[in-house]
Amino acid sequence: MNEKQSIALVKIGHPEHLDKLIHSKSPRVRWHIAQRGTDSHRDKLVNDTDENVREQVAKYGNDSHKDRLLHDKDPDVRTEIATRGNDSHRDKLINSKEPTVRRAIARYGSDSHRDKLIKDKDEEVRSYVAQFGNDSHREKLIKDKNPNVRRNVARYGNDNHRDRLRNDKDYYVKRIVSAPKVSYDEDDDNVYE
Repeated sequence: MNEKQSIALVKIGHPEHLDKLIHSKSPRVRWHIAQRGTDSHRDKLVNDTDENVREQVAKYGNDSHKDRLLHDKDPDVRTEIATRGNDSHRDKLINSKEPTVRRAIARYGSDSHRDKLIKDKDEEVRSYVAQFGNDSHREKLIKDKNPNVRRNVARYGNDNHRDRLRNDKDYYVKRIVSAPKVSYDEDDDNVYE
């Protein structure tokens, strides 16, 4: 059976097929099983040699799978845990060296996580804190050295923040605060125009 046929069988989702195909040499087949299989299948794939398969286990698996993958060598796996895991997982990942992991925590974590990330060295982490945090976070970031962070303070801050940013040195910050306030969708990833 070739890879394409195997993937087609996985997509049908019959447990007997998944049980046989879980040992496939093809990472693409195992990737699909990690997505469509049961937690029992993911139990077998949690230590897979392919990082993309482990990433799918982190995405679709339960907390036990995420616990086992917390210290995975691949940053994409840990980023997936920071995105879809619980606050306990984020607590353990908050000091990650990988900015993508900390960005996910700033976006999907709690205000307590954002309190810890407010002085992060990565500008995108701070920018996410300004976007997804509260007015207290934005107050602390209003004078951030990075204009992208201040732009998010202007976009998501209150009228007081916007008034104080009217004379900002960055053209785009001034442009944002001079425009009528717009409600931004929190799920919109295109906040940097």
